[in-house]
Amino acid sequence: MSRDWKIAFCLFCAAVFLRLSVAIPGIADPELLMRPDSATYLGPAGSLLKFGIYGYDGVPTGLRVPLYPLFLVPWLWLDGGTPGAFSIFANILYSSAAVPAVWFACREYGMSCKYSLVGAFVFLLDPTAVALSPMFLSDGIFATAAALELLFLILFIRRKEWCWLYLSALTGGVGGLIRPLNLLWIFPCLFVVLFCKMGIWKIVLKHIVLSFCLFSAILLPWIFRNQVQGFGWRIDTVSADSLKHNAAVVESRATGKPAQYFRDSYDAYFRKTFEEKKTLYSGENARLTYQEQYLSAIIKRYPFHYLRGFYHPVNYVPDVPSFLENLGLSQTGRGTWDVIVNQGLFAGVKHYFNGRYTLLLVLFPLCLIHFMAYLLAGFCLVLCLWKKKWEIPLLFVPMGLYYMTVTGPVAYPRFSLPVLPLICFASALGLQMLLEQIKRKKDKTYRI
Repeated sequence: MSRDWKIAFCLFCAAVFLRLSVAIPGIADPELLMRPDSATYLGPAGSLLKFGIYGYDGVPTGLRVPLYPLFLVPWLWLDGGTPGAFSIFANILYSSAAVPAVWFACREYGMSCKYSLVGAFVFLLDPTAVALSPMFLSDGIFATAAALELLFLILFIRRKEWCWLYLSALTGGVGGLIRPLNLLWIFPCLFVVLFCKMGIWKIVLKHIVLSFCLFSAILLPWIFRNQVQGFGWRIDTVSADSLKHNAAVVESRATGKPAQYFRDSYDAYFRKTFEEKKTLYSGENARLTYQEQYLSAIIKRYPFHYLRGFYHPVNYVPDVPSFLENLGLSQTGRGTWDVIVNQGLFAGVKHYFNGRYTLLLVLFPLCLIHFMAYLLAGFCLVLCLWKKKWEIPLLFVPMGLYYMTVTGPVAYPRFSLPVLPLICFASALGLQMLLEQIKRKKDKTYRI
């Protein structure tokens, strides 16, 4: 085994150990690792285990894409059908694999061992990554898929071999079956290829089409399955629910009323409409289409408030609340998000902690690493643009800009997880560039 692989294994073990240590209260009480969305993953996993059908109690569903519930099935079986220690351990294993992926990405780009370790340790210690890894949500494993996408893209750019692009496209497709955010990821990915100078344009076009076909081949069977089951040509049916959250946030910003008020009013309106017009909206597809059209119309009425919500700062702060809630030191469901929407991030922090800032100070070192990583990644991007070194700005399109945009105006710290592998990689490179700049200036001063 080569030295790089040995270090990667040690990094993986360190990530698993840290995440297991933080998850101990959750292993004793798995409810600490649950969130409102958790049931939408555990329900299908339990149905697969008991009935062999992806659904709820044997009734098919298209609410979520299938891979994360599918990954949980053997571990739920070991837990006796109820989420427990084995399932939590599986979540941690899947999520921790992102750490060695970041390490290999740094090494493949030509960074020395010490700078590559910086990139890997940033992900290993990041509060958001640590907090989400044991939780019954798909975000942790999706971050691993994003880290592998980044690794394969770097291998493609550096080695100029098409097989790595194919692997990146396949991984992107798999990521789309973990979280539907990846549905359009292939387009910014293939945009990068156009600038890689890989030979005759006809050959490049052939490989682009093949990569698109590989990506589509992963996703299309599930979309066809949903159509057959009566859910329409959708990768999942949660799109209507996502629109509900987006519309509620937009109306909340426009009126100052809590977003929950609008979510409740939408639910009441849809229940009444579907009850009154049972024949017209008898099928799931018809109901979902109506909801999507109704909610999209609301968003279109407030274009400014909708666009203003993109790239919300709360997406990029460490997920300290989840970290503390997993340890049983705090509680969710306190209306903090509504405070952030209407009064800003700092007001939300004040509301959430309610004077208990000691909890925040305990995690201050990890938060500092998080913020320094963003600063160094920003420095790396700006310097590369200034020096017209286009590889990093090109990687930023599918691995940064796309994931920062696709979530829309609804913001949670966990939405930054697919961007985090790029941030860790770029922060290590940024540190290397910064120290090299300082060294060159010192050498120049000594020569004078």
